[in-house]
Amino acid sequence: MRLQETHGNAFVQRLIQRRDRPPLEQPLQTEPARTDWSRVSSVAIDVTTRGIESWKTLVGFEGVTINGPVASGGRLRELGEPMLSFVLVRMLTAGIRVGIVSAFSGAIGRAWDDWQSSVTVPGLPWYPRFAAFPGPVAPPTPNVPTPFSLLTSKRITAGAVAAAIQRDLGSEKEPGQDEAVNGFAAWFAGESNRMIQTTTIKNVFGEGPVPSFSPPLIPVGPVVGGVATGEPGFLRGAIPPPRLAR
Repeated sequence: MRLQETHGNAFVQRLIQRRDRPPLEQPLQTEPARTDWSRVSSVAIDVTTRGIESWKTLVGFEGVTINGPVASGGRLRELGEPMLSFVLVRMLTAGIRVGIVSAFSGAIGRAWDDWQSSVTVPGLPWYPRFAAFPGPVAPPTPNVPTPFSLLTSKRITAGAVAAAIQRDLGSEKEPGQDEAVNGFAAWFAGESNRMIQTTTIKNVFGEGPVPSFSPPLIPVGPVVGGVATGEPGFLRGAIPPPRLAR
């Protein structure tokens, strides 16, 4: 009995000592670092700004049809890096977390592609000379410079962009997340509209046959079934600000 008590007491003492001893062998538990959402928004704005400028210099225009002086239809032809991958690669390079980059780049890319695919010429008098051209075929001729805003297209909206980003980020939100996402979405919608309002379309070259041309009885005629194409650079012009009356 005494031997059991002695060994029992010794065992209890060892347990007490181990309980009181700090567990150095266990790793320290630390809270995950919070996302700097202000920086996320700033990086997204910087990267998207550069993406839009790059897009403007590399995009083309094709499929425009011409009848008389009027051009219609057509679509933008993306020849550079897609907006989604442009934003994704550069936000990752800036050190933004993968999940956040995926949400932002996905929403930006989808919104931009949806807008880009909707751009078309609604029937504009781009080629006045083609109403009565004195020859069998009208040669390549640049369009009348036109504000981009006169073309038909959808609009990028802040609400849709913000909702897409938040959906891909997930249901759990961090402090500052809503402000950053909503702020970026508002900027993106405003910047895309500003680009449309301050850009001209020029050097979209049109040409086509003049079927009715038959001199000397019919010395001029309209272009019928002509086509027009804009090579990269046709969006570089900007509309000068209006002069204020003195």
